[in-house]
Parts: sequence; structure tokens; C-alpha cells
Amino acid sequence: MVMMRDAATVEWQMETGTTSFNVYRAGMPGLVDPDHDGAASSYGMCLASTLAGPALADAASPAPGAAFLYHVTSRGPGGESGLGNASSGAPRPNTSPCP
Repeated sequence: MVMMRDAATVEWQMETGTTSFNVYRAGMPGLVDPDHDGAASSYGMCLASTLAGPALADAASPAPGAAFLYHVTSRGPGGESGLGNASSGAPRPNTSPCP
């Protein structure tokens, strides 16, 4: 689960077997679903990669009337985890993976 500790700090839960984390940020209402499968066509760009701990400071602010959506993936011996599934069950694509 990703949550905001304050207006500029994104936090998430540590997972066993994780060696680092990647954080993705998307702008809302920029999420679009052109194929109507229930998952957006993109869930943002890589904001930070290979973070050792479960927090990131992001001083950026969305425009008035907009919001940011954050996704965090874990990295371990098997590679990077996915972005999960949309409520429809469709997998969320990672169109801009972190390096």
C-alpha cells in the first residue's frame, strides 16, 4: 500500500526479499483507457529507481484540480515486480520501466 505521510513524502510497506524499490508517478486525469479493458494505457513515468528504503520525498505539486497517482514496484533476485491489476482484472502495463 502506498500512502502519503505528509504533503511531500510517499511511503510504502517493506516486503521480504526486496532489495530495492522503483516509484512511478502519473498525473490524473491523465489516465486513459483507449481499449476499454479497465486498465489505463500508462501508469506514469519512473520517478525514482533502486531506492533502498520505503519512503521518497516528492516536492512536486499537481496543478489545481489535478492529482498524482503513485505506484511502487519492488526489485529482488527475480527482477522487478509488476504494477498489479486494475479492478477489472486487466494487468496494469509498465510502459516506462525504471532503468
